[in-house]
Amino acid sequence: MEIPGDEVVRPLVLPILTDSNSLSYTAQYLATRVQEAWNKSGLCFLPICMDDGEAVTWHLPIEEDGTIFHCPKCQRKWLKHEEWELQQESMRTP
Repeated sequence: MEIPGDEVVRPLVLPILTDSNSLSYTAQYLATRVQEAWNKSGLCFLPICMDDGEAVTWHLPIEEDGTIFHCPKCQRKWLKHEEWELQQESMRTP
């Protein structure tokens, strides 16, 4: 059986999205590790807005207002979670 990629990424449960959503450091850290592993095999990791299926725009470095990604179509933003620094520090500590 073959399943088109855009069918696979549809979530089991759609989250309730607002104009700006927070993203935890842990989630971003794990996504980056997946991205690195897939890149070694010639695959890419592409975050897509669940609301309209558009690939998001990355903000590197993270903007001063905490913006990590935004959707160019609906303008929704994903911001650093309020506990980002705390999570980041705890992941560095053995």
